[in-house]
Amino acid sequence: MIYGNGTIDLNGDIVLSLTDITEYLPDQKDLQGRIMFSGGVKGSLASPEVEGSVIAEDLSYDAIRYGNLKGDIAYKEDLLKLTNLRSEVLDGRIEGGIEMDFRETPPAYHVVLKGEALRPYAIINRYRFGLQQQIREDGVVSAEIEARGQVPHDSKEMVRNNLEAKGWVSYKDEVQRLTFSGEIREGRHISLGITGELTDIARYVKIPCFSLHGAASLSGEISGTMDMPVINGVVMMSKGVVDDIAFDSITADLKLSEDTLYLQPVSFRRGEALYRIAGNIHFRSPGLKDPSFDLQAEINQGSPKDVVAIFYRRLPLDMKTDGRLKFTGDAADFSGTAELNVSEGSAYGQAFDNGHVAVTLTRDRVIFDSLKAERGRESVSGNGWIGFRGESRGAFHADISSGEFSIENIDLLTERTTLFKGTGTFKITGDGKVTDPVIEASVRIPRFFIKEADTGLAQISISKNGEKAMVAGEALSLRYEGHVVWDRAAPFSLTIHMEEGSIHPLLSLLRPSIAGEISASAAGEVLAEGRLADLSTLQIKAVLPQVTGLYGDYRVENDGDIRLSYAENRLTFDSVRFKGEGTALGIIGNLAPHGDVNIFVNGEADLRLLTLLTPEIKYSKGKAFVAFLISGGMENPSIQGGLAVKDGTIRSATLRQTLEGTNISLFFNGREIVLESMTGMVGGGAVNGSGKVAIEGFDVKEFGFALEVSDALFRYPEGLETRIDGTLLFQGTPRSKSLKGEIRIKKAAYEKNLNLRAMVLELQRKRVKLEQPVPFFGSTDLNIHIGGKKDIWINNNLAKLPVEVDLVLKGTIDHPLLFGRIEADDGTFVFSRNPFKVISATADFISPDTIRPVMDIHSTTEVRGYHIDLRLSGTIERFNLSLSSEPPLSETDILSLLTVGQTAAEAAETMKEVGTVEATAFLAAPIQEKIEGTLQDMLKIDRFQVDPYYSSSTASEGARLTVGKRLLDERLYVTYTTGITTIEELIKLEYFLGKNVYVVGERDEQGRMSGDVKFRFEFR
Repeated sequence: MIYGNGTIDLNGDIVLSLTDITEYLPDQKDLQGRIMFSGGVKGSLASPEVEGSVIAEDLSYDAIRYGNLKGDIAYKEDLLKLTNLRSEVLDGRIEGGIEMDFRETPPAYHVVLKGEALRPYAIINRYRFGLQQQIREDGVVSAEIEARGQVPHDSKEMVRNNLEAKGWVSYKDEVQRLTFSGEIREGRHISLGITGELTDIARYVKIPCFSLHGAASLSGEISGTMDMPVINGVVMMSKGVVDDIAFDSITADLKLSEDTLYLQPVSFRRGEALYRIAGNIHFRSPGLKDPSFDLQAEINQGSPKDVVAIFYRRLPLDMKTDGRLKFTGDAADFSGTAELNVSEGSAYGQAFDNGHVAVTLTRDRVIFDSLKAERGRESVSGNGWIGFRGESRGAFHADISSGEFSIENIDLLTERTTLFKGTGTFKITGDGKVTDPVIEASVRIPRFFIKEADTGLAQISISKNGEKAMVAGEALSLRYEGHVVWDRAAPFSLTIHMEEGSIHPLLSLLRPSIAGEISASAAGEVLAEGRLADLSTLQIKAVLPQVTGLYGDYRVENDGDIRLSYAENRLTFDSVRFKGEGTALGIIGNLAPHGDVNIFVNGEADLRLLTLLTPEIKYSKGKAFVAFLISGGMENPSIQGGLAVKDGTIRSATLRQTLEGTNISLFFNGREIVLESMTGMVGGGAVNGSGKVAIEGFDVKEFGFALEVSDALFRYPEGLETRIDGTLLFQGTPRSKSLKGEIRIKKAAYEKNLNLRAMVLELQRKRVKLEQPVPFFGSTDLNIHIGGKKDIWINNNLAKLPVEVDLVLKGTIDHPLLFGRIEADDGTFVFSRNPFKVISATADFISPDTIRPVMDIHSTTEVRGYHIDLRLSGTIERFNLSLSSEPPLSETDILSLLTVGQTAAEAAETMKEVGTVEATAFLAAPIQEKIEGTLQDMLKIDRFQVDPYYSSSTASEGARLTVGKRLLDERLYVTYTTGITTIEELIKLEYFLGKNVYVVGERDEQGRMSGDVKFRFEFR
C-alpha cells in the first residue's frame, strides 16, 4: 500500500528476468537468468527499506554460466546486505555475505566468502588475467576470503581499484597443486605465501636448447605490488630429467621479478657429480616467453658424457671433469664457453691419465677450441667442432695428432691381441658432413714388432674425398693399396704386393723360435675384396709364383704357383706343392675357420724338418712318407691315412741318444693315431715300440706306448757306460702321464776319475743347480725298476768295485728320485792314496726329496806289516771314519801311517823334515791331483799318484811316484813305486786266484823279496 504522505508498505513476490534489464547495463553484456524476490518494502518513497529473501536461477553473464544462489537481502539507507548467501556456482559452492555501500562513489563493497570446488577456467580464460597458461579446464579452486574495495566500472578497472583482502586460495588439477595464503594491503601491496606440488616443472620453467622435466615441490612467497609482483621460492626435485639425462636431485633457488627469472643457484646432482647454474633468464614477452639468458655453470666431478648428451647425443666418454661454463644469448643466438680439466678416464674406449678441454657452445655447434689427453709420456692433441642444429647439423671438423704413441697403449687393439709393439706418430684431419667427410690420415711406426720380432717400418695413409677412401701403406715388408667406398655397406678392395723376403716376419705370428732359425721369402700378390659392414662377404685370392724356405743348408721351395682363395668364410688350397731335397709335398682341399675341414696331404718330407716342430728333437735325418685326409668339423676333425719313416735317424734331447735305422709305421684312424710299429737301433742295441694316441680336436686326449730295448748301450751321465735290456710303458693324458717298467743292466762301467776333495767343497759351498725342465715330458711320473748283478763296475781313480744294483726310479723326469741299494763285496777302494780291499760297500738311496746316497764301506789294507781295518759311513758331504789295526795302533798313528808311512812317534823324530815335505805336498795338492789325472788319461794306467815319503831304514825323505796297472784280464795288479828325489824302488804284485784268495809278492826298497798267500773271510 502506498500512502498519501509518501510512505509505502508493500509485501509480495517479484520475478524479474535479467534479460529485460540488459539494455540498462553500461557494458551491454549478455545477461541471463531470473531473480525471484519474496519480502516487503516500507518507508518513504525517497528512501525505502527492503527486507526479504532473494533467489537467482540460471545466472549467466557474458556467455559464462554461473549457476544459482539464494540468500537474505536487506536494503536501508543506501546500504545493501546480502547475508546467509548459499550458491551453487561455477560447478562448486559459495557461502558467505556481501555488503554494498552506495553512499560512496563509486560504491564500496565488503565480501566474506567461502568457496569450495569452484572451476574458474571459463572466467580466467575470458578475461585473461595472465594465468590462462597455467590454469586447466579441470582445475578446482577452494578459498576463504575477506575483501574490501570499490566496485569497478568494468573488468579492466578491477585491478586498478583499491583492493584489500586476506585469506587463502588453493588450486589443484591433474598436474599441479598450489596454495596461496596471506593478504593484499592498501595500495595493493602483496604478502602471500606459496606452496605447491607440480607433476612436471616444464610447464613453468622453460630453458632454451634443453628441456627440464620432472615432478617438483615448491615453497616461497609473493611480495611487491599487484602491478609488479616479486616471487621468491625454492623448487626441489627428487628426480629430474634434462633431455633424457636423469639426475638424482635438482634444487633451484629462484626469484621472478619484472619478467626476469633469477637462478641463485640451480644445483643438479648425479652420483658424485655436482652441477651448479647461476644467473638470470629475462622473458621479453608476457607469459614467460621469448627468453634471453645469462648463465654461469660450475662442474665438480662432472661427467662430460652427460653434459654433451644434453646438447648433442650420448658419446662413449668415461671420465670425471671439473671446470666452469658460461652461456649467454637467446634461442636464436645462443653461445657458451667452457674450460674443463679431465681426470683419469677413457674416450671411445681409449684410456688416458688426464686431459684438458676448452669448448665453445653455440646454438648449432659444439666447438672444441683445444683438446689434450695424456697417458704417461705420450699425448694426443687436437681441435674441431661438431654441428647439431640448423645448417651445421651433421657437419664436423677435426684435427687430431700425436707426436709419440705406443701400440701397447691402444686399448682397442690390446683387448684383442698383445702380439704387436712399437712407437710411432699419427695425424688425422677431417671436414664436411659426417655422412660424406673429407679425411686425411697417416700413421707411421718406424719399428713394428710382432712377438718381439722387429719387422721394420709400418705405415698407412688414408685419403677420402668423394665416394672412396683411398688406402696405401706398408707393413711386415708388404706393400698394400686399395680403397673403401664410403657408404653404409663400405665395400672395399685391397691389393697386397709381396716381394722377396716379405713373408719372413709373418713366421713370428706362427712360431717365434722358427723365425729365428729359418728364413723365408715369397713373391706374388694377394687381392682382398668385400664389404666392411658384412665381413662374411670377404673374398681373397693369392697367387705366389715364388715361395722359398731355408733352414741351415736345407732348402724348400714351391713346385709351381701357390694358389689360395678365401670366399664364403672358407679357405681353399687350390694349388699348394712344395719340393726340396728329399721333400715333395702337396696340399689340396678347403676349410672353414669355424666350420668343417676337408684337406688332403700327401708326399714325402725330409726328417730334418722335425727339429723345427719340437726342441726335444736335436737332430734328424731321413725321409717320411705321408698321406692323410683331415675331414669333419674344425673343432674335432677326423684324420684318415698314414705316415711311414724308413731308415731314419733321430736324436733325443732328453735321452741324449741317437735312434738309428729308424722305421716307423703310423696310421691315422679317425680320432685315433696308431703307432703300429717302430724299430731302430740305439747304442748298438735294438728298440721296438708300438702304441696309440686318442685325439680330440687337434689336442691329445690320452695315449699309451710300449717300448722294448735290447742290448742297448747308453753313455749317460758322463763317464758311465751301461748296456741294458728294458721294457717301458708310457701312458696317460697331457696332464697326468707316467713312465714305468723294468731296466736290466747287462754290463756297466763307471770310469770317470773323481776329485773327492773338490766334490765335497762344492757340495758344502752351494747346491748343485737343477737342469732346465724338460718340455711336455718333464712332469711325467716315474716308476722304473733298475737292476743288475754282474759286470757292473766302478773303475776309476778312487775305486775298482764290482757292484750289484737294485734301484727304483721314482719322482718325475724334471725331479727324479732314487730308492734302493747299490752294493759290492769285492774290489778295491783308495783312501789317502792307499789301496784298500773292499769287504763290503753299500750305497742306500732313502731320501724322499733328493738323490743323496748314504754310504757304508768296510775295507782293509796293509802298511809296513800293519793290517788296517777302515769303516766309512755317511753321505758324500758328511761321513764318519773309523780306523783300527793289528797290531793295535791308535787312530792317530794309523792316520799318520796312511799319510806319511810312519807312526806318530816315528814321524816325531823327523817332524821337521817330514813336516816340510808334507806341507809342500799339501799346498801343491790341487795341482798335483790335476797332473795325476792328466797323465793317467794320457798313459792309460789305472793308478798314478805322487805323495811324500820317508824311509826309516835309509833315513831319507822326499817325494815318490806310484804307478798301478791291471793286467791279464784284470786278474793281475802290478804296483811300481820309485823315489823322485831318492833311489828307492818298490815292486808289488797281486794275483787273484779265486774268490777271496790272493797271492802277493813284493820287493822292497832294499831289494829284498817276499811273498804271501792271503785269504779273506766274510761274516754277515
